[in-house]
Amino acid sequence: MDLLYTLSSTYKERKKKNKPFGMEHKRNVCGNQRQFLLECMNHGTRQDHRSHHQCRRLNIELGAMLGSCVVSLGDTKVGAAVTYALVEPSSETPNQGLLEFFVVLSPLADPSWNRPLPRNHPLGLQIMSAIERSVKGSGALDPSLLVIVPGRTVGSLRVDVTVLHHDGNLVDCSVLAAYTALRHFRKPEVSVKNGEVTLHKERDPIPFSLGHMPLSISFGIVGGKHIVADPTNDEKSIINDVVHLSVNSQGELCGLYKLGGTALNQTVLERCASIAHTKAIRWHKHVTAVLAGDEAERKALFRKQFEWAKQRVGVGKEDPPAAAVVEALRPTVQTFLDDVPDEETKGKGLKDDDDDDDDSVEPVVHVPTGVPLQAERVGRGAMDAWDDDDETL
Repeated sequence: MDLLYTLSSTYKERKKKNKPFGMEHKRNVCGNQRQFLLECMNHGTRQDHRSHHQCRRLNIELGAMLGSCVVSLGDTKVGAAVTYALVEPSSETPNQGLLEFFVVLSPLADPSWNRPLPRNHPLGLQIMSAIERSVKGSGALDPSLLVIVPGRTVGSLRVDVTVLHHDGNLVDCSVLAAYTALRHFRKPEVSVKNGEVTLHKERDPIPFSLGHMPLSISFGIVGGKHIVADPTNDEKSIINDVVHLSVNSQGELCGLYKLGGTALNQTVLERCASIAHTKAIRWHKHVTAVLAGDEAERKALFRKQFEWAKQRVGVGKEDPPAAAVVEALRPTVQTFLDDVPDEETKGKGLKDDDDDDDDSVEPVVHVPTGVPLQAERVGRGAMDAWDDDDETL
């Protein structure tokens, strides 16, 4: 009986510890550290020396493959990859393409995740829901643009988001990664001829036309008065409420999401919206600058590969004039003429200095009886006399 009670209590404790707060795990923080975090909040600073409204450093690394990137928000790191394929449409929506999102919670991202979390985990569902609200809910990408042949062939766009390291605020980092990967992706050109669909992978890919896709800006409310932007995993232990705001590149508020917690007054929400306005515009500009730099680097590398062709005559250049060709060949012709012996010297019977040192003796060749004399002379520099009568020894 005691054993059953112990197992039952242990199961309840594990279930209670793994219960997400705001659909995110709360890291186990001791009482002293929690008290230290609260003291920092009261003094207007934070554990990592940030102000209440300051976000962590944003870093974006684009992959060699189009549509892949790794986004870091402080120590939180998320990777995203976009793939495209031609499939049959769904029977429910034959005139719309497929747009799917998948979130992978790697066990290496957090020490508390001692095993791979399932796809239906609350944290993964929250991240996937936030991405779908930003892409589908805002109308940033119209699924009807993915249709190739209505009712028969459509494009399937899949976005895989993988959490590489978890240090809080996974929602914002994941939405940023998906947004960057979609803007970085280029789909192959598709043609339809006589009802046959052809995917041209050898041609230059085409970018997607994305609309005003909003980004997620998260805030934590501590004690109903402190507004904390971009909370870390340790700060989750002292946060009472979490608010997610969606703001586009124009600074317009597109949505607000809050799960559970206590009621918030209007002043706090207005303050959060004001901060999110500034942060979203800055993040949009940062993503645009990184993509522009990658595009310029790819074009420079493409031009460098064919730089050798520009050095050839007739490739991208006009033919040079005849006078320029003569002047270019003059040194070569002069060197050739210097090597040819002077005709006047040869006429006087003079020999070069090199001939005086030649003490070699011409070997004597015994020609058998009956062999023409000309045969003995051929190949030895003697005068040919094929027209004369044959002389035999």
